[in-house]
Amino acid sequence: HLPNPDHIVSPFVQVELWPYTGSQADNYIFKTTFFKNNGLNPVWLGPMNPPKYFQVHEPDLAFLRFVVLEQDMFSDPKFLAHATFPIRGIRSGKSIQHI
Repeated sequence: HLPNPDHIVSPFVQVELWPYTGSQADNYIFKTTFFKNNGLNPVWLGPMNPPKYFQVHEPDLAFLRFVVLEQDMFSDPKFLAHATFPIRGIRSGKSIQHI
């Protein structure tokens, strides 16, 4: 649940592979589409958001960062939360990470 006392949020996620360099940034950043009022039990998988694969060149030095933002029709997206994990610490399977 992504709380907001005024309304149910419309979140999206930006996933980034760190470090990356300027010209290659598009290959290392992925943004999901937002779904209106998706804040109670957010889900981003589906035809609008197919899986994204990153090529990791230095797994000992790489990090995967998740940034959750709220789509705002009248201004820039609002920051809600973020979490960063070392690539070597990520294991296959299903896991829940509280952010």
